Amino acid sequence: MPVSRLEEAYRKHYNLEPILKVQVDPIKKGASGRTIVRLNAERGEPIIGIHYNFERKDNALHKPVSDFLESAGVRVPKIVFSDLDAQILLVRDVGKVDLLSLKGLTWEEREPFYREVFTQLDKISRSNPPEGIDMMPPFTKETYLWEQNYFAEHFIGTHLDEDGQAFIDNPLLVSLAEELGQLQPDLVHRDFQSQNLMIQGKNVYVIDFQGARPGYVEYDLASFIYDPYMLHPLEERMKLRELWAEMSGRALNTELIRRCALQRLMQALGAYGNIVHNQGNDWYAQHMQPAVDMLLSLTEDTPYEPVFHPLLKA
Repeated sequence: MPVSRLEEAYRKHYNLEPILKVQVDPIKKGASGRTIVRLNAERGEPIIGIHYNFERKDNALHKPVSDFLESAGVRVPKIVFSDLDAQILLVRDVGKVDLLSLKGLTWEEREPFYREVFTQLDKISRSNPPEGIDMMPPFTKETYLWEQNYFAEHFIGTHLDEDGQAFIDNPLLVSLAEELGQLQPDLVHRDFQSQNLMIQGKNVYVIDFQGARPGYVEYDLASFIYDPYMLHPLEERMKLRELWAEMSGRALNTELIRRCALQRLMQALGAYGNIVHNQGNDWYAQHMQPAVDMLLSLTEDTPYEPVFHPLLKA
């Protein structure tokens, strides 16, 4: 039903005769629960059709967040039609090439795109949402505790078949959530990783931004540098930090990046465990060990080592 409604909206928007064929290609990348298809016809233009439900609050926030980011100069695919009562959006198709597709290229070939990525990230983080905009609430202590619980439930519990309660109760993790939840100075994309960065020519478009909220830009930076899909080696992670400092003009807070990376990797592993075991999508299983390895590396020779290493090396 959602697919037919998207095709109907596309036909109506471009005033297409019933006899004219519309090519409809499902897009299954991601795990947001939305129906997303690529629509194309001879007299129309390539369009991404999105039909959403209200099971996740952020699904309904795509349009207000998109409008705001576009006004702030962030490169996002333009919405050409919306029917919020029918929960339908039609947005310009910026192609099928995401940053993950460039994984096999050399650093020198990827660097220009990383510069463009950081240009967009800097614009997002510095943008100031107007009062009253419909957006997800800021990161708080409770947000970070939720991420830790998500990891404990779906990765430690469901995937490792271990009891995650002792992990959840660890005072170091509670302290981590408290410290990160004290101040939220930036706007955060919330899922700033290679599959949500589309390449069109020399430009980078940001997608899946509907979960944006106030937080630390270091959370998005950590999501990008410690992306289990791209799996940047240590040398490249260092280069990316330096490139961000150069592009943004901001001083690097390496300890804050580390703490945000811990949180992000816990959230990612919780999501992988949930998607693989409860939703039956095995594609994410291949990214579990890279995420675990990065968590182990980040916590080695730190106070967090006794918390993570016995559990993840078992």
